[in-house]
Amino acid sequence: MNGTWKDLFTFNKRERNGIVVLTFLISVTALIQLAVPLFVPKYENPNPTEDKLLLALIKEDSILRVEKRKEIQGTKILNSKKKFASEKKIRSDSKELRLVWNPIHFDPNTKDFSVWENFGLSSKQAESIKKYVNSGAEFKVKRDVNKLFVINDDLFRKMEPFILLPDSLSKNSYSKYAERKITAPSNTRVFAIDSMWIELNTTDTAELKKLRGIGSYYARQIIWYRDKLGGFHSVNQLYEIERMRPETVQKIRSFVWVDSSMVKKFQINSSTAPEMVKHPYITWNMAITIQDYRDFTKKFKRTHQLVDLGLLNEEIYSKLAPYLAVSYTHLRAHETPEHL
Repeated sequence: MNGTWKDLFTFNKRERNGIVVLTFLISVTALIQLAVPLFVPKYENPNPTEDKLLLALIKEDSILRVEKRKEIQGTKILNSKKKFASEKKIRSDSKELRLVWNPIHFDPNTKDFSVWENFGLSSKQAESIKKYVNSGAEFKVKRDVNKLFVINDDLFRKMEPFILLPDSLSKNSYSKYAERKITAPSNTRVFAIDSMWIELNTTDTAELKKLRGIGSYYARQIIWYRDKLGGFHSVNQLYEIERMRPETVQKIRSFVWVDSSMVKKFQINSSTAPEMVKHPYITWNMAITIQDYRDFTKKFKRTHQLVDLGLLNEEIYSKLAPYLAVSYTHLRAHETPEHL
């Protein structure tokens, strides 16, 4: 800092030229900004009321749009309420149509028609069955239930194990056929009248071989499978026999019947897994699951708990039901047995 303050205002030739050019540009820019408004035309509204009218229309349109939106929203809310009320009524009207699968063993000829609701039927459907029975109709065999209008084939297959009726009538029930004479060529096997109606749970191989289409092999297989099951509860179980031809069963089913009271049941509160797994319908996983739940959680009060608890599915249970029983002696003191 050897210079004086005068050195601050001393410029060389290049610096002076730069200051001149910068001052010129600033001046030109200022003049342009002042001159531009002079060349831009001014538009005046010849009719100011028109603007007011336009604003009024815009405002009115906005109000109409808001009111229209509110009306639409109100209509939607009203429709939603009506729809909800309608659905609520439908749910209320169809309450008794809800399927409630809680099957029990029953005689379809009983006057307690509420038992039909345990198989998913509504009270109206049960009432139609009541009218049918009161008209004098009678169920003699299981298949008669399938004749009801409200019972379809799928439902009948599920109900069949719980129906306390025979699959077919016994020999005594068909005594009117005893007087019928059967004639056939000497080289054709015929059915002897005395052995025409064979009860599958008490018969032997010699009697079975009297049936057309049943030889020694099929006779042994029927007896073997019967012993494995603990007795037949339905003639349809013959279809389950290994290598048994459906056409053979069709030939003999009109000449055989089963006494379901002969079926041997096992106690799900006391049978061990090795004992249960001997049954053809039970796998080892099913048996050990039933045993573990019973031993480590609590005893069963009714057989359908196997389905309610997810231990068996409904299809397996329907097949097994005639072979299941609850041993009440194995329930704890505070536990009350329920209907099977």
